[in-house]
Amino acid sequence: MQYLRGQMKPVFNPFFVLTGFFCLCLNLYQVQAADTHSGSNRYPTDTIRKTTTAISKNIQPLDEIELKSAIHFQYAIRYNVPVEIVNNLDLFRFMDLWIGTRYCHGGSSLRGIDCSGLTKRLLDDVYCVKASRTVSGQFKQCEEITREELRQGDLIFFHTTRPGLSHVGIYLGNDYFIHSGCTKGVSIENLNHKYYKNAYRKAGRLVQQ
Repeated sequence: MQYLRGQMKPVFNPFFVLTGFFCLCLNLYQVQAADTHSGSNRYPTDTIRKTTTAISKNIQPLDEIELKSAIHFQYAIRYNVPVEIVNNLDLFRFMDLWIGTRYCHGGSSLRGIDCSGLTKRLLDDVYCVKASRTVSGQFKQCEEITREELRQGDLIFFHTTRPGLSHVGIYLGNDYFIHSGCTKGVSIENLNHKYYKNAYRKAGRLVQQ
């Protein structure tokens, strides 16, 4: 590689490439000849083949790794959540479809959905778990857990407009959850927000029937 006078851009010179390639081949030939002459076999072909096969089985293609990372960061940035909680792409694809859907009491479609309708649909579509259609029914299906025991996919229950448990959402991780609320419709919120911190009542993990 050389530079033209008055220019900073490097110019490709095939002569240097061919010369370097020739020297490399010559060096490899000399090493192989020396090993053959001495009767040594430092790099057995079968060992190299076995090692290469073992490595190829355990290494994920770089483009697939990069693709997954890009999707994780895309959702993390879009929903303003930590990238480490974006570990279930089916869940975040579901969210991508439903976020922004307006709240509708008794609704269960993209035209409008309420809180228990959303949690029922999410549990069914993402986790293949059949849940009750009502907040109280979903709570009865749960094993009650503490807030500290929450993990992604658990249900969180709130006291909002009516006495008792009147609202439900799905926990995502790092204190974030998804729900369908009267004001924003389907959205992601944080349990540490003053309103939800005060309204929070219980958490539960759905028991498989």
